[in-house]
Amino acid sequence: MNAEYVNLFMNAATQVFEEAAQVTLNIGSKAVRTGSIYEKNVIVLIGITGQVKGSIAVSMDVEYAKQTASKMMCGMPVDVFDEMPQSAIREMVNMMMGRVASLFETKGVTIDITPPTLMTGEKMTISNEITPTLVLGLNDLTGTNVIDLDVAITDVA
Repeated sequence: MNAEYVNLFMNAATQVFEEAAQVTLNIGSKAVRTGSIYEKNVIVLIGITGQVKGSIAVSMDVEYAKQTASKMMCGMPVDVFDEMPQSAIREMVNMMMGRVASLFETKGVTIDITPPTLMTGEKMTISNEITPTLVLGLNDLTGTNVIDLDVAITDVA
C-alpha cells in the first residue's frame, strides 16, 4: 500500500474531525490485518473507485459517536444514537472522504467515493476483496484509541 496515500487519509481524518467536531486526534497504533471483525459498534463504510479502488471503514464506539455528533450539532444533547446523530456521523466521514478525494487530485490521482453507509452492532464482520487492511488507530488527547480508520485500497492497473 502506498505510504503517501495512507498519509492523505490520516491528514484528512485528523483535519476534518478537528474542524467539524473540535476533536483533536493523533495517530496511535498502526496494524495490518487480514480479517475484519470490528470491536467498535458504529462503522461508516465508504467505497472508492477510479485510479485507486477499495474501501474505507471508520469505526467508533456508540458513546463516542454520540459525543462527537453532539459537538457537531452545537452541543445539542444526544442521548440516543438515532437518525439525527447517525446523519451527523455519516456526514463527517463523507466530509473526510471529500477531503481525501481533493488531496488525491493534488497528486494527479482521480477517485470517486460512494455515499457513506452507517452500520451499528456488536462484533460485526466486513469482508472485502482487498487484503490486507491497514488499521490506523486514532487517539484522543488522553491517548485513548477512540476511532479506527481501516484503509483497504489498491492502485488500478
